[in-house]
Amino acid sequence: MKKSIMLLAALTTLCAVSAVQASDEKLPPPNVSNVFINPLYFYRQNDHLTYVTMVKLNNGSRVERWNTVDCGNKKYYRLYLDILNKDGKLSDRFYGDKSYGRYAPPLEITGNEAKAAAILCDIKVKNSDWVYSEKKNNVGKDIPEASSLVDVANVIKVKDKLLVRLGYGYDEIDYDPPYDAPFDLKVEYHVYDCKTDQDTVIGATDVDPHGFVTDSLIGEAMKKRASDFTNSPAVVESFKTMCRMDEPQRYAGSGKYQSHPHKTVAKYSGPILPDFRDNNPNWIMKFPLTPEVESKGIALIANWAEPRFRQLKWSETQADDKPVKIIADVQANGLVRRLEDYNVFLAQRIMVANDIQLEGAMSISPLPSITQRIETTLRFPLFKGQHYHVLTLTKGQDGEKVTRIERDCDVVSSGDAAKINAAFTGSYWRVECTQSGSDGPEKSAIAWLNDLRIFLPLERTYHGVIKPIAITDVGISR
Repeated sequence: MKKSIMLLAALTTLCAVSAVQASDEKLPPPNVSNVFINPLYFYRQNDHLTYVTMVKLNNGSRVERWNTVDCGNKKYYRLYLDILNKDGKLSDRFYGDKSYGRYAPPLEITGNEAKAAAILCDIKVKNSDWVYSEKKNNVGKDIPEASSLVDVANVIKVKDKLLVRLGYGYDEIDYDPPYDAPFDLKVEYHVYDCKTDQDTVIGATDVDPHGFVTDSLIGEAMKKRASDFTNSPAVVESFKTMCRMDEPQRYAGSGKYQSHPHKTVAKYSGPILPDFRDNNPNWIMKFPLTPEVESKGIALIANWAEPRFRQLKWSETQADDKPVKIIADVQANGLVRRLEDYNVFLAQRIMVANDIQLEGAMSISPLPSITQRIETTLRFPLFKGQHYHVLTLTKGQDGEKVTRIERDCDVVSSGDAAKINAAFTGSYWRVECTQSGSDGPEKSAIAWLNDLRIFLPLERTYHGVIKPIAITDVGISR
């Protein structure tokens, strides 16, 4: 058993170190100084055994990897991975293998790591057995009318201390911010002192109807939030009752918890993060542009620059970065709605000719950035020697900060569009721009494709150096 756990920890560590490297490519890879599976957070429900592997790195940061073994079907799942800084503060979370900052379903893993994980099923952690301490609880809970529960199968009494898992069961499926983590059960890990009646919360998790943990709060984050966790009188009384019992596992409360099958999403709840799949416009349309900004954007392309395609797909690659897959759909008003796939998150933008952003949003944020003002001397059709200026004022996702972006651009030459990618026809204009910003001026080059009537990037500042951008995997729908 010990050998298998060590193997599993080592395999998990490789994933953890890879994630830390991915979060900051500029830093050298850290070395592991310590790794262990924390026994306090073993949790078993529906024969799904969940545990967290804690990896300490020599740069002071730590990684916490949450995993689940389906002991009935001998399947292994990665749930999510937390990267913490030297102070124990959460800096990044990845669900599955690539979803950054947003819930994604458990990812099934095969191979050596899965085989080692399956050995954990023999560990002496019982399936949760929930009983009511009260049928409805409105005290201190973020969602009303939860059922207060005690996991009697895993109560441990050591002298004057009780280790107890409390549960709060809900009749509907809800979603916890900021990750949109689904749950119908909240589990809290308590240490109760029977002599002093002092209760300490050491952890909390969200659990979905399938028994998978979808979100958690442990360690330093739990210490900072501990005062937010309060107990109703009935819950406190359940602690005191178990303290008086020689075998607190026999606590019966108000009977066995009955969880309703086929739960639906709460009527006034649901995911708050946007769904951009297939470049769906439904979410971003909830945040309309001001009439002035929208009309200015449409007027810029009227007659001479309205797109000559319905949908354009391509990939952009710069230096050693992974390709970014892009879809551009032309809206009825002629503006371009663009979807960018950065592998770990998505971005959607409303653009003028795929160049001037009017609105932008990320799949990990509940609010978009919206342009409040646009001023430009850009006019179509373009011609060699033309100079134009673009100014945009954009209100950020916090609704307060306004970002000012200015660019000066020059049309310098023309060329054969097929040299950018063989799928393109006709000619293009090369436009060179300088954008002012807090980090100093940034230079770029873009191409105006005369046939399709769209701007595409040619070059962009990359770590202070201008580098070319390769346009590949082009697909055109007229």
